[in-house]
Amino acid sequence: MFGAYPLGSIERRSEKEDFRALKALVEQHGAKLIVAGLPLNLDGSVGPAARYAQRFAARLEAALKIPVELFDERLTTFEARSRLAELAELSGRRRAVRRSRLDTLAAVVILESWLAARK
Repeated sequence: MFGAYPLGSIERRSEKEDFRALKALVEQHGAKLIVAGLPLNLDGSVGPAARYAQRFAARLEAALKIPVELFDERLTTFEARSRLAELAELSGRRRAVRRSRLDTLAAVVILESWLAARK
């Protein structure tokens, strides 16, 4: 059984630098596929954010020469917040969650959901 775990996060700089950082991760870990979130509207329709994600994924795929699969990311931030709150409660810490940590855990939720959908 495979699980998802974060490798870290990349601070956005420019598309060129971001792609370079992603390419290094792909090569370091021997990735054969990138799974990226598709921010659909709550009703499942494709809005401006999803269209941007689709264009970004196409550019990423062309630049890295590796398939990029988009996966519905609706409610992943909510799930990530719930998990972080539970972890904070278990550890006795109730600090504010930094956005990068939330985004990282949301990415884990997307990948876990993608893996579960392929079973």
